[in-house]
This record gives sequence, structure tokens and C-alpha cells, in this order.
Amino acid sequence: MEMGAGYDRAMREMIWQPLGMTATTFDFGEALRGNVASPHADDVDGKPSAGAWSLNDSIYFARPAGGAWSTTHDMALYALNELNEGKLASGKQLVAPANLLERRFRGVPYAEGTTYGMGLENNERYGVRVVHHGGSMAGYKSDWLVIPEAGIGAVLLTNSDNGRPLLASFLRRILEVVYDGKPEAVGDIAGVVKSLRADEAEERSHLQVPADPAATARLAPRYTSPDLGTITVRPGKAGPVFDFGSFSSRMVTRKNPDGSTSFVMADPGLVGWPLIVKPGDRFDALVMRDAQHEYVYTPQP
Repeated sequence: MEMGAGYDRAMREMIWQPLGMTATTFDFGEALRGNVASPHADDVDGKPSAGAWSLNDSIYFARPAGGAWSTTHDMALYALNELNEGKLASGKQLVAPANLLERRFRGVPYAEGTTYGMGLENNERYGVRVVHHGGSMAGYKSDWLVIPEAGIGAVLLTNSDNGRPLLASFLRRILEVVYDGKPEAVGDIAGVVKSLRADEAEERSHLQVPADPAATARLAPRYTSPDLGTITVRPGKAGPVFDFGSFSSRMVTRKNPDGSTSFVMADPGLVGWPLIVKPGDRFDALVMRDAQHEYVYTPQP
């Protein structure tokens, strides 16, 4: 079979079906046909809003790194099998214990008390080993975990970008309850919320909403990048809309400390992604950067 189709079939027939995970799929269209929770995120003004679905099918092409759409029930079955070291409820061994445990080896350290193994993270920050792995897409943040020495597994799925801070506090709260730890989880959440609102207010103070008319007037109707593809620019009621093909967003502008201007995505789930204006003759170019690369979108009149 084609590699992707073979991978999907192997996961379905060799993992999900034996575990009874009947509501789990890599097919985004199939997931949307079920009883599905809509994604949410704060808009550019910090107001919780329903987000767009369109960005979330992008994970399909990288799905060996994740990309499954599931439920708390199905993921709990997965966590239970992890606790049982690969043994099904029927007594049959789905995977050899030695192979299952090899995934938990303490590999690459990347945070305090945290290492990454073969697709699983080890968190020993609080003196107790927790094996887990989270998930993150636009409007969704999740985690499943097991505490092997306590025989405990847990799953948390959220349908909000603001669900991310809950994941660490969820783990902290479980450990507080099980090991009679100092109650810090609730206070941690309150502190995160306060910090989040302050960061949003600070960022909002630098944005011009709607977008700067002068900068908008210098946008070309279309842009191309040899690496990232095409942007189609169309007018909107509240400013220009950039259509990237697989998703689109209303844009606002921001004056940067160096005097340059950026167009910044403003739709829930996308808020904050900038494209820097590079002055041109008739139309300005647009630049998208990450930590290691610079991608130039060239105007197409």
C-alpha cells in the first residue's frame, strides 16, 4: 500500500481495534461527522470565540507524530493498556512488555526533570515518574498520562487554546491528591490566567484595528513564496483578509520597535502570527520568519 494508507490501516487494525478505540481516526472529515467539540481561542481583543476548523487538517500529513482525533473514553483505553504494559482486558498481549517499556527510556532532556523517549515524555519534576504525551492543534490542547508506580492513568482533552495551562496543573493536582502534596495547582491556574490577560492587553496596545489604511493600500492582490505557496488578499469589512489556501485570517497591523510594520493575523486560533512588510515600489513584499528561516512572499500585480 501507499505509505500513508498503510500506516492508517496498521494503526486502525493493530492498535485501535484491539483496544476498542472505535471513535478514533486520522480522517479529519470523519471526525467532523461525529459529536465533535468546536475549537475555541481568544480573538484579537481577548474575547473567547469559536475558531476556524480549516487549519486542523494540516496535521494529517505528519500523523506519525500524532494527528489522531479521539475521545476521552478511547484515550483512557489507551492509557489503561499502557498501565497494563501491553496486556488487553482479554488477557492477550497486544505488545511485548519489553517493547512497550522501551518507549519510556529517558532520552533527550529538554526541561526541568523532563526527558523525551520514543514518542513518550518522562516528567519527574515532583519526584514521581509520570509518563505522558500531549497534543496541540488550533483550538485544542490535550494530554494523557500514566503514573506507573500508582497504577493511575488520566486523560484531559480541551477545546480551547487557553487549555494549555490546564495540562500542567491537571498533572500537579493529581499528584497533590494521590501523594498529599502541597495544594498549588489551583493557585497556579489563577496566576497563569492573570499573566495571560496581561500579555494579551500588552500585545493589543501595539495593534491597529482595523489595519492601517496606508499599509493596506500597498498590498498586492496576490503573493507567492517558492516555499510556502500563495496568499490571496481580499477586502473585508474589518480590514484585509489573507487567504493562504488551506486557511485564511483577517489581518490587523502593528508598528514594530524598529519602525517596520507587520500585518498580524487576528482570527481566533491564529492571533499574533506576523508577516513583516518589506517596502517595494508599487506593492510591498511580505516576510514570514521563524527561528531559523525567512520566507519572502513576492507581490504579484
